[in-house]
Amino acid sequence: MMVLKHLDLFVATAFLLVSSRASFSLAQQNAEGDYFMLQAAAGSGGGCIGLRQDGSDELFLKECNANDEFVLFRWDANGRFRSKRNDNQCIQAGRAPAIEGGVLALEARMSMYIKDCKMGRFKDLQQFDSSWQTNGLSGPLLLSSRPDLCVVHYGSRPVVGESRIMLLECAILGGDRSKGWTATREGAVAPSTSNPCAGQRPNLPNVQCVVDAVEQTGEQSGANVTKGYNGAKQTNAIPIRIPYAQAGLCPVNVHWHMGAEHYSLGQYDETGTGPPTRNDFAREGFQCKYYTDSDEKFTKPYQWEHCVGMEVGRTYEVHWPHSAAGACGTPFQYQTPFYDGVFCRDGIISDTAQQIGVQAQVFTIVNDEEFYNPNLFKGMLVGGNRGTDLAIYTGSTTGTSRNNEVCSQFAPITWQVDRKCHMISASSFDKLCKDMKDQADDMSDDLYPHGARGLVADGLAANNHNRFLRGA
Repeated sequence: MMVLKHLDLFVATAFLLVSSRASFSLAQQNAEGDYFMLQAAAGSGGGCIGLRQDGSDELFLKECNANDEFVLFRWDANGRFRSKRNDNQCIQAGRAPAIEGGVLALEARMSMYIKDCKMGRFKDLQQFDSSWQTNGLSGPLLLSSRPDLCVVHYGSRPVVGESRIMLLECAILGGDRSKGWTATREGAVAPSTSNPCAGQRPNLPNVQCVVDAVEQTGEQSGANVTKGYNGAKQTNAIPIRIPYAQAGLCPVNVHWHMGAEHYSLGQYDETGTGPPTRNDFAREGFQCKYYTDSDEKFTKPYQWEHCVGMEVGRTYEVHWPHSAAGACGTPFQYQTPFYDGVFCRDGIISDTAQQIGVQAQVFTIVNDEEFYNPNLFKGMLVGGNRGTDLAIYTGSTTGTSRNNEVCSQFAPITWQVDRKCHMISASSFDKLCKDMKDQADDMSDDLYPHGARGLVADGLAANNHNRFLRGA
């Protein structure tokens, strides 16, 4: 039988995002004459604004090397970026912009070039806003003559060695281009932009729950969490009975399932209601009881900008996996798949039930701003009747690849499950998805609802269910 209790049971295998105003930061560079790189602050791959070595004058995203003069620039007294490769050449918007009424016409989507440093009318193409300097050489990189245009890379998923540098309207930036740039001085070691958690998921495939009357793995989820329920599977695992942050865990992912995977009698159960299930949906779990087609907050469509495949009136169970081995407090804290975040740091996990936990909360989506909450990304909502009556037990990872015959080997882990249903606005979920897009790791595979595992049989559910009343 494989039960994740100690570290030796794990088999651990081992952009650039521009801010909403194309933010650059040069906190380490304070004096005119110092050279620095304009480097991606987050994301996989990274990259710096650089010159092409083939003699082309168009700027592009180049591999960062603090000793490479092709990616080094200095800030001069006139607010221009001069190249170390040739100090008489400056970053310029457009190669030969049109002249309208005696003024050089700057437009969005113009490429950025390295050209001879000039003043006169060309200062509008080369002179950057002084706020960048007064803010400690950090913040949006804007041309003085067109502060509505930001210097960005082409495409929300740039390719180092290919993507060109260009101007775009600052107002439309966001999503995957929300992280900005940072600066590294000449000769310094560039900060790493590689994802330290990538590929850290242990190789623990699903197994048959029982073979020849012998249980093959630990307790499973999602279980019945009705007040007073207890599973029939004997376990020695002890769940975390305090808030995860107090136990030294941090959230490493957020995702949700179509309907509730857990079961709470009278809250989310077989009598719940919702819109008719579409054929293209993944397996749907239990519903809350709020839905009625006579109230437009449950039926009025919402224009989703960031989430995928979501529907007003439907119930979703949100999961926030937490771990003591996450990249806590770093740009790579949040990971997709969540296993990479849970097992990011080697040599930490020795008791999975005490060092890995999941928060779960069930919501019905409504098109009503009275139910807006901007903090879904951070973890379970607490306040009022939210997050106050929890079922706490040990179980496993969930999802439709598991059922009562095929089980997860990722067990035992702690679950803290809110027993009650709640309403939340569609805009709250869309804000959650935007926050996910803003992370250093690509979380796009969690922007849509996953299918729900069927309710775990009593014989696979742990016999250690506890009740936690917050504030009691």
